[in-house]
Amino acid sequence: MNTDSISNTTERRDAVVSPSPDATDETRGPVYALLSNLFAEPPDAVLLSRLASIEIGPLHAGRMVPAWRGLRKAAAEAEADQVNDEFHELFIGIAHGEVLPYASWYLSGRLMDWPLTNLRGDLKQLGIQGQAGLGEPEDHVAALCEVMCLLGEDDTMSGVERQHAFLTTHMLPWLPQFFQELDRAPSADFYRAVAEFGRAFFELEREYLELTLTLIKEEGKQ
Repeated sequence: MNTDSISNTTERRDAVVSPSPDATDETRGPVYALLSNLFAEPPDAVLLSRLASIEIGPLHAGRMVPAWRGLRKAAAEAEADQVNDEFHELFIGIAHGEVLPYASWYLSGRLMDWPLTNLRGDLKQLGIQGQAGLGEPEDHVAALCEVMCLLGEDDTMSGVERQHAFLTTHMLPWLPQFFQELDRAPSADFYRAVAEFGRAFFELEREYLELTLTLIKEEGKQ
């Protein structure tokens, strides 16, 4: 796998346009980029406007549709300045925010602990390096989503296996609790819809990768 780096998610803002409400191989990358962006920094008025204008047609019957509708409604009702304040209350605070978006916190009860060490080892094996100057360790939810965005560019069997292994090792063991706490956080408003969106997406993502692996293996036997 080619060496790459975890880039600043602001560089991906232009890629976050209007992903289809249905989960397909083509839309997974933009959804990961969107989640990475939303957890790396508060959305500006441009991104909120894009989210508020997502088209969900009558023929869409995907399980993500309710989550997309909730996110679209929250974006349409949100003001960029208010979401900025909400983001800082939730994730930054004075000492820390109301919710700590780090794998180490949920898996070990401490920041920058063994989950981060294990993650860095896996990232090294994958040829992915964290970019200096981001100000956050690699087990931040935004960084993890961006790694999945990078891994998703490889749709070979080995590529899908890497995606599945990374997701089940470094994300699924703690993201459900993270989204639950984000949903219940006192300052959560717009990000309550983001929590529901993330919860729905990762449930579908787990099933999607498991099914894709099964299909690839069955095709290989023919």
